Amino acid sequence: MPETLLGVRYRYAEEDGTAIPVALPLLPVPPAEVLLGEAAALPGDLVAGLRDAALIADLDRILELTGLLEARAPAMAQELRRLAEGFAYPGILALLERGTAP
Repeated sequence: MPETLLGVRYRYAEEDGTAIPVALPLLPVPPAEVLLGEAAALPGDLVAGLRDAALIADLDRILELTGLLEARAPAMAQELRRLAEGFAYPGILALLERGTAP
């Protein structure tokens, strides 16, 4: 059983009929036009690296590449980090696709 290996106890909503609250970070999401503008200005090799990392769900690589964006595209870096930390890899791919589409 996974719980014995991990040393955790799972609590399921069905046990007592109540919903289990989930805490999500409440970071402001930058406006879409800002994100798309910043995405359009990203170097192709950086976009390709982010896309490849998202396709294989490489969180560490996404965060590493996002760190390179801090100075040049802060809103994009924040949104990519938020998506990556939430394991929203399809969201990362969609953002990159929309921002770099001709």
